[in-house]
Amino acid sequence: MLTAWKVIMRCSDAAEAEAMACLEGLQLAAQHCQAPVILESDCARVVRALTSGEDRSELNFLLMEAKEQTQVFSDWRITQVKRERNLVADGLAHLARRTAHSAVWLGAAPACVQSLIANDCNSSD
Repeated sequence: MLTAWKVIMRCSDAAEAEAMACLEGLQLAAQHCQAPVILESDCARVVRALTSGEDRSELNFLLMEAKEQTQVFSDWRITQVKRERNLVADGLAHLARRTAHSAVWLGAAPACVQSLIANDCNSSD
């Protein structure tokens, strides 16, 4: 298990924050994960851009960098999840804002999201 959160100093909107989080997650996965990578996002715009190819928005640079990062994985996929199924990521984002620091934990998770992770892993949908 790898959990991470990062303070974002400047961000124009939720889609940009999600694109930044996806890029950061892919970079961390490339460094620390051997298993197949599953990237989940509740932002349809980001999922669409990472699966369909070209994006001409202001997020193009971030999304192109994220797409390039996926080339290091032998097996990866991105899926769109409903916002209510993305509670772990939301909890980590709140932690970053609340504590004003960034961190990466290998093999563990902060207490504030442990029960969310357990619920997510045991969910049937």
